[in-house]
Amino acid sequence: MSGSGTGTPVSGWVGAILSGGSTDYALIRALLGVSIAEIPDATVILEPFLPSAEAVVKAGITNYAALTGDNLIHLRSGAAALCAALLCQEMERADAQSFTVGSYSERGSTVDWRGKASALLAQARADLAAITTRTWTRRTLVALAGPTRSGSNVPAEIEQWVERVVPRFVDWVEEGGEDDD
Repeated sequence: MSGSGTGTPVSGWVGAILSGGSTDYALIRALLGVSIAEIPDATVILEPFLPSAEAVVKAGITNYAALTGDNLIHLRSGAAALCAALLCQEMERADAQSFTVGSYSERGSTVDWRGKASALLAQARADLAAITTRTWTRRTLVALAGPTRSGSNVPAEIEQWVERVVPRFVDWVEEGGEDDD
């Protein structure tokens, strides 16, 4: 393949998610199960691959620059898997082998690149979905405006119900609870 992919080289491009370092490209190649000879760095940074993958991730996760820890790991893994999925089409083109016997011709690939692309897209989806950016806040169960008859924030009907149930429950527990008979 030797960097002969179809696309526009992005000169001096450094991604915001995957920094463009050799370890990032090695991760993408590892996901595909190929070597640097099969997919050189120059192919990875072509426009339809890494820059496109990062653009999709940035559009979906707008606070990507603020992520740390496990969230950052999921972000980088998801972007790498998406880039690898995009590279599968190029790998299918480069890996295709053909033979001809008379008028019969067949073209095939040793790897199911479409299946691999589907698996990588599922992995990217899972990694990106694992990012937790949500903060949890407690919500008030019962919200009231103004005082109630009891002078607390709990309606009188609920207090009356609790006053009837709690003593019975306490008696039941003191008597030994549930019968096993």
